[in-house]
Amino acid sequence: MEKIRIKKDSRVVFLGDSISDPKFNFQFSRKIKGRNIYALQLKKKLKRYSKNIKVDIKGIASNRTYHVYDRLTKDCINLKPDVIIMLIGVNDAWENYGPENYPPLLRPMEPHMKEIYRRINAELPETQVLYLMPFLIDAVEEKLPFHKMLDEFREVLKRLALENGAKVLDLQEVFNEAQKTIEPVKLAVDGIHPTNLGHRLMADAIENDRLINVYGGGGHTTLPVGEMFFRAGGLSCINPLMETGLSVFNQALKYLELERTVNYGSAIIKYYNLKKDDVLIIFHNIGINPATIDAAMEAKKTPGAWVNVK
Repeated sequence: MEKIRIKKDSRVVFLGDSISDPKFNFQFSRKIKGRNIYALQLKKKLKRYSKNIKVDIKGIASNRTYHVYDRLTKDCINLKPDVIIMLIGVNDAWENYGPENYPPLLRPMEPHMKEIYRRINAELPETQVLYLMPFLIDAVEEKLPFHKMLDEFREVLKRLALENGAKVLDLQEVFNEAQKTIEPVKLAVDGIHPTNLGHRLMADAIENDRLINVYGGGGHTTLPVGEMFFRAGGLSCINPLMETGLSVFNQALKYLELERTVNYGSAIIKYYNLKKDDVLIIFHNIGINPATIDAAMEAKKTPGAWVNVK
């Protein structure tokens, strides 16, 4: 899974609900204090990067996944975006939770999300998708029981995103970390709709796009790489630097020869093109084979990269 790449002539579409809806947040700005939403902040940054970038913000308040499915052709497919940033699902969970002022869930979430991904992959095969996982900020006590319901939905949404090749950013982790030093009410007055500060944290998390890269220097040390990424419900920020030639499935004599080949590890790191401030964890049970040492030395050439050999 590679990072989202935006070129100087890219088209970016934001799909979502009220959190991604500029009109809603402007209308209720006094109440929720979140007028400058994350999508607008990112649009400004992208335009500073290149005036040729096109940005379409297609968030509509109260939307569930089936609403996005219904308008997918008009608001996404026909625009032929290079990047789709999608935040949807919290209203499906809230509707399913069943407070008295909400109708029962009319159409299930999972089949509509599957169809959204199917259409994107079929009709926009080169388009990159970043799925932003729904979140809840502990600002309002009466919403705390909703956590359990939302967690169940989040697991399904994360699985569907990864199964369909989307990159996932867990915003719940972003806000959990922020709440260690910031009062929840300063991040979201109602626990759901971020304040300007909350939106800034979201925009920063998307812009920084921090991944933890993991690499195995050969043989059984490639197994922790798979364990960290491929396990269902695993860490969403893991980028596996997989090289099948070094894996245990390449027969012992083959991978033993390859892990001792000079510059083999360097070539792998060059291929994955680490960026400034990236993190790379290298696993190896010996630590002296060229595939391990060369990979670490190549990674350290990247300014600001943090490399740790385990």
